[in-house]
Amino acid sequence: PAQVNPGTKSPTPAQVTSGTQAPTPAQVKPAAPNPIDLALNGKVSEAAGLWKRELSKNRNRLTIQLEIACQDSTVLEALNLFSKKDPLYVVPLKFQGKSCYRVLYGIYDNEGNAKSKLSGMPAEFTQQPSPPKVIPISKVLQ
Repeated sequence: PAQVNPGTKSPTPAQVTSGTQAPTPAQVKPAAPNPIDLALNGKVSEAAGLWKRELSKNRNRLTIQLEIACQDSTVLEALNLFSKKDPLYVVPLKFQGKSCYRVLYGIYDNEGNAKSKLSGMPAEFTQQPSPPKVIPISKVLQ
């Protein structure tokens, strides 16, 4: 009689392949990169381009400018003061001849809504010589 190796088992139904195949990589659409993840992984410039495109859909609304940052490390420090779920945006800005970024918080329909959020901003921003202020998104996109 044939010997049965006690270490081998019959395949379970989950191991048996049916006629369907997993999609090949060409069929899978890559997920759009998340700007916050890009920025936190050091790709601040790339993330800023995505955020600018996102804000362009809201050009007639308002946002809170937290700060102007001219170094990627300053942008990362700002982002790390918030949760990844917070409505943060970083957009490119030419400031005094340098490539910088505006660090922004939220999109608001009116000044009252935006101003009501100012008091909740971290002290790292509110105690600066230039504290957070409400600005039109259209100004951010120039």
